[in-house]
Amino acid sequence: MEIIKSKDEPLVKGLPSLGGGAGNYYLRNIIDAQNVASYLWDNYLGGHSNSRPLGDVVLDGIDLGIEGGTTEHWVSLVMYIMGYRGGKKVYVTAAPQCPFLDAYLGTSLMMSLFD
Repeated sequence: MEIIKSKDEPLVKGLPSLGGGAGNYYLRNIIDAQNVASYLWDNYLGGHSNSRPLGDVVLDGIDLGIEGGTTEHWVSLVMYIMGYRGGKKVYVTAAPQCPFLDAYLGTSLMMSLFD
């Protein structure tokens, strides 16, 4: 990771990845999607929280590595994250599985929501 200092806040070029090859990942409903997006924004991206794990560091975006669980509500999560960004560039990436359409993120990928 490269740390770039700006006059307002430090910026780290990096994306934390959610998910992975082991486990089942799911959002129970649209409220879960909204709450997770809010948490990610406030704690890692451009928001504000008293419990930011990386302090004042602001990350570039989020990567979704969803390889198990359900297909539901990932579109909502991405849309909520995009809604927070205003004019700030926030990346949302995904590492789809080899078969296209990806079993879990296929709908989100087809909507061209990802960077």
